[in-house]
Amino acid sequence: MLMRRIAYRSSMFVMAIASVVALWEIYKIVGPQDGGKLFGVSILPRANNTAMPHVWDMLSRYNRPEVRGSDTKIWSVVLSGTLFSLRLSLVGFFMGTTIGVGLAVLMSRYKVVQRGLLPYLVMSQTVPLIALAPLVVSWGGKLEIGSFVWPRWLSASILGTFLAFFPIAVGTLRGLASAPAAAVELM
Repeated sequence: MLMRRIAYRSSMFVMAIASVVALWEIYKIVGPQDGGKLFGVSILPRANNTAMPHVWDMLSRYNRPEVRGSDTKIWSVVLSGTLFSLRLSLVGFFMGTTIGVGLAVLMSRYKVVQRGLLPYLVMSQTVPLIALAPLVVSWGGKLEIGSFVWPRWLSASILGTFLAFFPIAVGTLRGLASAPAAAVELM
């Protein structure tokens, strides 16, 4: 049963990638070379070779040098950027998990904290992330506490923390609230 599920998910992944590639190539064939415009506003992407190269052209370029005279290949630069992004998201996730679980334990233990804090947690999720991003970047760049200087990458992790802490806090609070009283006393 497990092997069948793995095979099914793998085949669905391959089909999804193949569908994206097929749609890309079909649009390249039928799409307008200069892009589509409506009332002077571009609404469709250009389908020329510069803006939208063939998939096999893009894949063949991964083994070329990043810049002329360099030994660094494009695939290694892409992999490096991917690992950097993964590190930022993991830092944000772990900070969000720590804050979310901590708040959930506090709200579970002290009902007055739950009544006072939970509405603000819910309200914090109504603020669009795109409104917070410039504030976090600009304020974070000016923050110095003792010898701590805010690194530029920390702003992205803080935004990841903001995304992660609420669902973790609410889920953990529900889990702690649904435990039987005998299990809570053992804790």
